[in-house]
Amino acid sequence: GEGFLPIPNFFGYFDGKGHRITHIYIHRTDTIGIGIFSFIGATQDATIKNLVIDDANITGKDYVGGLIGGGATVMAGKLIFYNVSVVNSTISATGSNSIAGGFIGKNNRNTNITFEHCITDNNNITSLGSVGGIIGQQTGAYTFKYTYANNITLSGNIQGGFIGYDTASGDWSFSYCYANNIIIKKDNGIQGGFIGKEGTLAKVASINNCYTNLNAQYGYIGDMQLGQKIIFNNCYYNKDTTNGVVNNESNFIQGTVYGKTTSEMHQQLTYVDWDFAHTWYPPTQDKLPTLR
Repeated sequence: GEGFLPIPNFFGYFDGKGHRITHIYIHRTDTIGIGIFSFIGATQDATIKNLVIDDANITGKDYVGGLIGGGATVMAGKLIFYNVSVVNSTISATGSNSIAGGFIGKNNRNTNITFEHCITDNNNITSLGSVGGIIGQQTGAYTFKYTYANNITLSGNIQGGFIGYDTASGDWSFSYCYANNIIIKKDNGIQGGFIGKEGTLAKVASINNCYTNLNAQYGYIGDMQLGQKIIFNNCYYNKDTTNGVVNNESNFIQGTVYGKTTSEMHQQLTYVDWDFAHTWYPPTQDKLPTLR
């Protein structure tokens, strides 16, 4: 059958209080806007916090996400995710040039969306258009803090560990984030560790105290809008497994971002001025830094 019927037009405050929603099944291949919530209301704030989605199997035609199918076209409020995880799940959009993401399929909001202490881990996300570990396509300003993408399998024309296709014209930033072991299934698609494709000029774009470790075309962004500048601060990527930070990187990069070998990525001394007492667990021979 078609499984769970998505809740329409969510807005307000949802506190999962640490509960886990497991084994949710949705199979609605003729429907746009598929997730636990189909869409977010157009004019109100929305907050989702303290929730885990585990072992979900969600399929729709377009705008498919583990939590939300799509965001409203006009948005006057804010959208906040705090301490939310989507893990061990399969999310698929089957329509032509469709969009899928671990949390949100397509977010059309023109104001800020924030992810803090969020996780996308061990998920398989597929579409015929853009796919992202958290958002398939993003059109408004956004902030990621203390958030990571780990063991994510992506298959689409545009593939990113956090965001597939970014068309945000506002500010955006990543702070204390990482993308590790992102598996790219479509070799001829656009590939980036954080963002698959950056399609518009942001006002201010910054990446701070982050790292990527994956086999992909580029460690951070697969394809950049000409003229965009990104300010990096103490960031790293595995230079043994990618072609660099972004395509044509000399035109786009300001600040400090360093390519390191696989061996160097496992050494604490590599990460200059990182806070291993309060923010990060230090790397070992078997694993890279993880967030506390």
